[in-house]
Order: sequence, then structure tokens, then C-alpha cells
Amino acid sequence: MFRKSGLEKEEDTLQPRGIQQKILILQTITIAFTACALFAFTTGLAPLSAKTATIALFVIIAQALLLTMLQARTLKKDFELISRTIKNLTSTSPQDVEATPKTQEVVEVLSTLDIETQKARHQMENIVGQKRELDAVLESMAEGVIAIDSRERILNMNSAALALLGLSDLPAGKPSIQEVIRNSEFQKIARQILLSHHSIQDDIVFYTDQTEVILQVNAVPLQNSEGESMGALFVFHDITKLRKLESMRSDFVANVSHELKTPITSIKGFVETLLDGAIDSPADARRFIEIVGKQSERLSDIIDDLLSLSRLEQGGDEDQISREPILVRTVIESATLACQHEAREKNISIEVSCDPSLSFNVNSHLVEQALVNLISNGLKYSDDRNRIEISAELVQDEIRLRVQDFGSGISKVHLPRLFERFYRVDKARSRKLGGTGLGLAIVKHIAQAHKGYINVESTVGEGSTFTLHLPQR
Repeated sequence: MFRKSGLEKEEDTLQPRGIQQKILILQTITIAFTACALFAFTTGLAPLSAKTATIALFVIIAQALLLTMLQARTLKKDFELISRTIKNLTSTSPQDVEATPKTQEVVEVLSTLDIETQKARHQMENIVGQKRELDAVLESMAEGVIAIDSRERILNMNSAALALLGLSDLPAGKPSIQEVIRNSEFQKIARQILLSHHSIQDDIVFYTDQTEVILQVNAVPLQNSEGESMGALFVFHDITKLRKLESMRSDFVANVSHELKTPITSIKGFVETLLDGAIDSPADARRFIEIVGKQSERLSDIIDDLLSLSRLEQGGDEDQISREPILVRTVIESATLACQHEAREKNISIEVSCDPSLSFNVNSHLVEQALVNLISNGLKYSDDRNRIEISAELVQDEIRLRVQDFGSGISKVHLPRLFERFYRVDKARSRKLGGTGLGLAIVKHIAQAHKGYINVESTVGEGSTFTLHLPQR
């Protein structure tokens, strides 16, 4: 900052001392000399010769030149002082300037410049601080944010927006949205909001790295304090999972309705047939009643599985299921015993490979139910006089239960959706075999309740291997 050297103690050092004092002395000498010459001439003491006049003129010219030189020297020093002060004030690390101005006017200029620069620096510090706070807020947001000007050039884009759009970095300068975001739907929204100056909300599908991402875009116009349009602001929300959940829920409702309607329609049809007179025929009546009973049993199985899924979803947290140390072979044998009748009907053998001393901390009831579903699934899709192999092993802190069948196998195209509710590889065959379409979904939720997972490997015509991974937590 500018600091006046010695001016606080002696304000009178500026006037009349300094240049004005020198000017005053020279002017006094000149006036005195001129007065003496005129007096001598008027009194006749000395005639005004050409020589005397020349000397007088020379003295006046010398005085003028001397005054000009002194003034120029003073102005040069003052301008140098002003220049140094301005450079110092605009420096990133300003320091005090030791100087003594020659005139009061320069002091006032420098003091005013110092005060105004202090104000400007304070305002700049506030602006920089606010920008840093704004950048911190934008970078901490999970939502993507993009600001554009009225010419569709990007002013700002946070990291979340870059990630959502699959971009690594924003080009330097102010790139256009057409250059950075090559999506016709988004570009259309940008043009609409800049023309209409009204908020817009829409869902846009983006494709990043061959992955479909659904983004909800909220666009609002940007205006200055006078209400003039400055551009637009876009906020992106990733709703991909939400849309998939909504689609799964819609499919689930449709599938449940269909699965429940099938046995109900069958029951209703055969009951009406009985009421129309078939009940009078003992043979037909017995056959129809057996079909009604079978469909009722199927309806009960679907409802039981739905309730099981609901219980697993509501109380499937690790802290909400009871665990106890069990012998793994005991649980496997209980599951095979539950499926023994179905295995005997198809003459399928169930082979168990498990260390009798292997124990683990799990919910025995849920694990048994998962194994029953996997074994039953293998039995349904295996030919007669075949076999199913069940094995268990401890790998680090994880128990792995494998159920392998040698049946028809599953095409790879179906594997990603195999554990969805009511998903069937062969719908007609599945219903004929009495499946509810919920068995594998229940297995998946049982694995998740233990903080584990299940995977499947399958080859068409050779069979499938389901592996249940249950970590020791």
C-alpha cells in the first residue's frame, strides 16, 4: 500500500516549501531586478540601453526555463510514484511504498487510489470466495449440473454431470453443447428453453459405453437482476434404477395376475362343468374334482412362495435373520429327504459330497429351503434315470453349496434374468411341471439375506450348476 513518508507529521512540507517556494523566490528576484531597472530609467540615473534590455530579457527567459525544468522534474517524480503505487496495488503480493510526493494534489490522488483499490481488492476476495464455495457445492452434488449461455455455450459443468454423460473432461474455453453432448433430445430441450424462457422437465436416454442411462432433466432459464435472459441451467438425475424397478414392478403385477388367473380360471371352469351336470357322472366328477384339487394346490403354492418372498424382503437384513452353528451335511440331507419322493418318481439319484464335520453359522431353515428349491428345479428339468450331485466346501470364510444336474441345460441368453420372479425359460413346460416361477427368486433372496449371492453355469444339453455363496459374517 502507499504510505506517505513524513507527511503525517509535517503537512506544511508540501506548501509553500518545495517547488512553489522556489518559484516564489525566483519571481521575487525577477520583480526586484526589473523594478530597479525601471526606477533607474525613469529617474535618469541610468539610461535603458540595449544591453540592459537584453540582460533583463535573458533573466526572464532563464527564469522561465528554470521553472519549467523544476516543474518537469517534480512531475516526473510524482508520475513515477503514481506508477509504482499502481503496479504495487495490482500486484498479487502488495507491499508498502515509501515515498514523499511533491504536491498536495498527488497525495490526494494516491490516497484516493489506495482507498478505491482496497475496496476493489476486498470485493474481488469476496467474489473469489463465493466462487470457491459455489464450486465446492457443485462438486459435492450427486446430481449433474450444466450451465449454458444464450449462445448454447457451456459455462460450467460439475463432475457428476461429466460422469453421468460418460465424459472424461470438459474441453477448454466455452465449448458448445453440440460439441460436448451429442444427444438430439437434449439439444432440442436446450433450444426450447432458450426460446421459451420457461422451465422444462423431461426424461432422456443416453448411451455411454454401450450402457443405457435414463436421466431426468430439469431445465430452468437463467436471468440477471434486471430479468434479462443469460442462458439456462440443467440438473440431471439418474433414474435408471428407478425406471427398471418400475418396469419390474409392472411385470411382477402382470405376472402375478396371470399366474393366479390360470389356476382360478381352471377351477372355475371345472366347477361350472360339474354344476352343469358332470357331477352326476361319478367318473367325470372324480376326475374334475382331482383337477380342481391340483389347481387349488398350485394356487396355494404360488401364494406361499409370494409370502416367502415378502418375508425375505422385509426381514432379509443380516441383523434380522437368526443364525446358528449347524452341520452342513445335516441341512443337505434334510433337503434331499424333502425331495426324495419326486426323485423316486423319475428314478433320479441324489449324490451328496460333504465333509460330515463341516459346520457353518447360517439360518438352517432358509438354507434348507434354498437347497430344496434348487434340487426340485434340477429334478423337473432332468430326464428319468439321471442324477443330481450336491457338494459343499469351505473356501476361506465362505461356504459354497453346489447343486449340479445333468438335464436339458439353459441357454446363455436366459441366464441374466434367470432369478427374476416368474421368469421362465420354457413357460409351457414349466407350468406343466408344476413350477410357480418363484423358486429361484426365493433362492436369490435367501442368499442376499445371508449377505451372499448365487450364480449359475449352464450348457444346453449338458446340464446346469447352481452355486450358493454364503459368507461367514
